[in-house]
Amino acid sequence: MLNWRELDRLIEKAERVLLTCHVRPDGDSLGSELALADLLVQRGKEVAIYNPSPTPDRYRFLDPDGSRVDSQVDGVGTPPMDPDLFIVLDTGTWSQLAGLGTYIRQLEADKVVIDHHRSQDEDLEALRLVDVSAPACGMLIYDAFEHLHAEFTPQSAQALFVAISTDTGWMRHPTTSPEVFRALGSLVEHGAEPHVIHRELYSSNRIERFRLLSRMIASLRVELEGRLAVGLVRQSDITEVCAHPMDTEDFIDYLMSIKGVETGLLFIEQQGGGTKVSFRTRGELDCSKLAETFGGGGHRPAAGATVALSLDDAVSQIVARTEERMKALAT
Repeated sequence: MLNWRELDRLIEKAERVLLTCHVRPDGDSLGSELALADLLVQRGKEVAIYNPSPTPDRYRFLDPDGSRVDSQVDGVGTPPMDPDLFIVLDTGTWSQLAGLGTYIRQLEADKVVIDHHRSQDEDLEALRLVDVSAPACGMLIYDAFEHLHAEFTPQSAQALFVAISTDTGWMRHPTTSPEVFRALGSLVEHGAEPHVIHRELYSSNRIERFRLLSRMIASLRVELEGRLAVGLVRQSDITEVCAHPMDTEDFIDYLMSIKGVETGLLFIEQQGGGTKVSFRTRGELDCSKLAETFGGGGHRPAAGATVALSLDDAVSQIVARTEERMKALAT
């Protein structure tokens, strides 16, 4: 049972609340932030959202004029307020907070983590409202509305529908429970528009994204008799097609759509050095434990890590480790 009463107490005594999420914000983190911000405004609080990375283009429809979500750019920036309550959403690890880590460590405000990932850094001292069984952080914010007796507005309903629908793969992942459908139905009753959300998320792609996707598909290879799929995105690919690193979101779903594939690994070369790796599985492999061996984390079926290795070295080491674990599970 999560301690919503303590969250209620911290909100009640606060005047200024600052919200943040992980690097490379996604639909779940942004939707959760925007909905929670609405709840806090209902409570009469001054609220700001400040993230360690800019909002990807595909989610800008949630904040069209950019007035609600601010962020660091390339690790540089100053939060827009001095909060007395700081809430971290959709992560509980320092590595996912990037350039905000130093600021948070020095901050004397009360801190709260609301998350559904297994990987957590215990030295990030905060009230932890963490439920690894929740299919999305958005479901936890939905629960917060109920426990804190807040009213859904059309804006908060729309934001939470984005949060829950994207982290459940538009309701196709195994974590999509009856509770998810009940929550989504309630959000529609309060003003969420699924047809608008789906159009903005999945029918508004830039041509540069498709050109980059074609490069990734061209790099595809399969191992372990087709059970493991590996895809690469090089910085040269991003530059040559005039794409953006954020355009790689959901590319790993194409790996997992290949018949017979149990596990997918997507490697993205980083502009400042190192390699970002996404892990997905529908088999017995625990992606979060595998990612943790490389300094990352996440969920059992989906995780990520950023390693201080060249793209080629990352592929060599991580593919080998993944094959080793998959072979062990097969025996």
